[in-house]
Formats: sequence, structure tokens, C-alpha cells
Amino acid sequence: MRRSMRNVMVAAGALLVAVLVMQAAAPARAQDSGTPDRRTITVNGVGTVSISPDTAYIRVGVDVVNAALSEALSSARTGMEAVMAALTGAGIAPEDIQTDQYTVFREDRFEPTTNTSANVFRVINIVRVTVRNVDQVADVLNAAVDAGANAINSVEFGVADVRPTESSARTLALDDARARAAELAAAVGGTLGEVLTIQETGGFVPFDQFARGMGGGGGAGPVSPGSLQVSVSLVVTFALQ
Repeated sequence: MRRSMRNVMVAAGALLVAVLVMQAAAPARAQDSGTPDRRTITVNGVGTVSISPDTAYIRVGVDVVNAALSEALSSARTGMEAVMAALTGAGIAPEDIQTDQYTVFREDRFEPTTNTSANVFRVINIVRVTVRNVDQVADVLNAAVDAGANAINSVEFGVADVRPTESSARTLALDDARARAAELAAAVGGTLGEVLTIQETGGFVPFDQFARGMGGGGGAGPVSPGSLQVSVSLVVTFALQ
């Protein structure tokens, strides 16, 4: 009996020692594996750069209506051949002329003077023209109109290679984010630390649209390319010290 009680007491003592050892070691392990919370500031930064367009995109062609389908097709083909010849004569390379729309359909047209309606066929043939010198846009449009183009759907201005401008806008966006974060850090009595993360959330590379709709006759008139704005947006996280 005494030996049994002694064995129980020895076992209980060993268990108590093991528990104490585990409790002493647990905080040490947590301290070794854990990382202290780091204070951070996350802000949006936006950079915008203005740039002059160097390329124009014109959608121009013919819109023909005739009671006979064969006549409509023939008139559209003849008219478009003249327009394309005028475009190449104005200095546009053949590879910069691409068919953008070719539509043939029948429609009902009401004639108010006779109070009657009739079926006609309509053929629309539009090409997309890349003009690599924006100073030639008005001349190209006038040449197309003089050749018989009666549909100018749009004139858009863009930049052939926007990457250098995007790079400049990206640098400005980072500077903007840093200035915003520094202001917030000072407001809470801290200082700005290193950059922890950067995420580019979007950008805007526009095409400036000059005109949309139907046109023809009397020349195209003056065309002003203006300027475009390229924007980049960043989300940046800084350490707060």
C-alpha cells in the first residue's frame, strides 16, 4: 500500500513538472514564431500626363440606296473604288486602309409627298483609315469627300506608342502616393517608412473623338487634334514609423 501511494505521488509530481515545462516553453515559442504588428498607411496615387496625338483614325465610306439590289451594289462598289483611290492618292498606304463595315439590307421607305412606301436596298461600305500624320487629316477627308464619300462615321486621335507617356504618368502616380502618405503620417505624429506594396489599379489612354455621324459635300472643314491625357492609378502601402 505504501509502495502504491509512493508510485502515485511520483507520477503526479512528474506530470506537474511536465505541465510547468510546457507552460514555460509556450510563450517562448510564440515569441519566436510570431511577428509584431506593423503599422502601415495605404493610399491611392494618380499621375496624369498630357500628350499631343500623332495618329488619327478615320471611318469614311459610301452609303448608297437604290430600288434594285444590283444597282445598289454596283453604285457602292464604284463609289468605294473612287474613295480608296483618293485615299491612296492622298498618301495613305494600302495597309492603312481596312474595311470596317460592309452592310447590305432592305428597308421600307415612306414617301410623304405620295403617301406611299417602297422597298429599297441600302449598301454601306466603310473603311478605317490610319493617318500617321495628324496634319494631313483634313486633306485626307477632303480627298475622300471630293471622290464621292458621303459617310464620315468618326475621326479619332491617338498615340502610336503610349508606353513612354505611361511610364512618366506612373512615376507621377508614385510621387503623388508618397506625398499623400507623408501628409497622413505627419497628421498622426509619425514618419513615412519604406514602400511595402504597390499595385497598379488602372490607367486611361483615351482616343479623342472629333466627329461622328454622316457627312459629305463641301469639304471636311478644319480638324483640330488638341491634346490627350494619359493617366495611371496606383495603390501603395508604406510602413508607418
